[in-house]
Amino acid sequence: PELTLPATGWVDWKWREIDHAIPQDSWIRGIYIKSSNSRVVHHASLWAHIESQFQTPLATAKGHKERADRLIEALRLSTLPVSESDYEEIRNSARIFQIADTPDNWELLGASTPGIAVPIYPESTGKFIPGGAKLRIITHYRTTGRPERETPTVGIYFAKKAAQPLRPFTHIVLQNNAFSIPTGARNYKVHGYHLFESDVTLYGAAPHVHYRGMSMKLTAHLPNGNEQVIFSAPDHQYEFLSFEDRFAHPISLPAGTIMVMETVFDNSTFNPRNPNASADRPFGWQLNEEMCWAVLAYTTRWVEGRAGSLIRSR
Repeated sequence: PELTLPATGWVDWKWREIDHAIPQDSWIRGIYIKSSNSRVVHHASLWAHIESQFQTPLATAKGHKERADRLIEALRLSTLPVSESDYEEIRNSARIFQIADTPDNWELLGASTPGIAVPIYPESTGKFIPGGAKLRIITHYRTTGRPERETPTVGIYFAKKAAQPLRPFTHIVLQNNAFSIPTGARNYKVHGYHLFESDVTLYGAAPHVHYRGMSMKLTAHLPNGNEQVIFSAPDHQYEFLSFEDRFAHPISLPAGTIMVMETVFDNSTFNPRNPNASADRPFGWQLNEEMCWAVLAYTTRWVEGRAGSLIRSR
């Protein structure tokens, strides 16, 4: 449906269900999202309501808490220099997602920003959507100084065979939602952590911060003690935001790998992009607030099961 936007101010993220449900069990190979008015769109994402063995466990509020508990346990057993305040931020980040307007069992299918298309999933991968699943588009808008209207259009690329045994492709958000950047801080570091509990093949990553985010680095800490820098944006430019930067070559990571996100923020007057340097800045959804997320895209190691379904290998 068409949405009318005000001329000025901040517009809450809009969650809109799509009338057409998926008619039958399907594997999909990708999606596209288009806007009738890209001037007002910051980004848009498409989600599916999924309740099956293929659902990412993190898609539920309970999943967020359980993941946080297992992550903290793994970090305490590691040699990483994690502080008690880091542990508290992990717990609080999970709580924020439990109370946020994010219903259980919604799976991210892809996201786009104006001018940057959603990439097709890697070869021989896909996402499984059960028949009857509902779709929802979430759009983050920005105002332009005059009233505007916008209508989104979404599409799905289906695999040729509904039961094709593709490797499930997963998007997760490595996140810290419990930080607060002090007023005037120029090089304030915020960390986030994710534990891979299965062997994975990582296909891409992308930072998601707002105007105070200056750089981001993702480092994989392997079970054998080695480290591998996966992604580095030393001079992050918010204007060129992408939701999934594909690697030239996929990266294999073993179970037990801990991904560490280190983001540097500048909340001072020396940052020309800073919309307000006169206050501490905690997590928030709007562009005048701040976020600290990294999107990770990967597959786990799966084997073919009965009836053309897939089961996770141990």
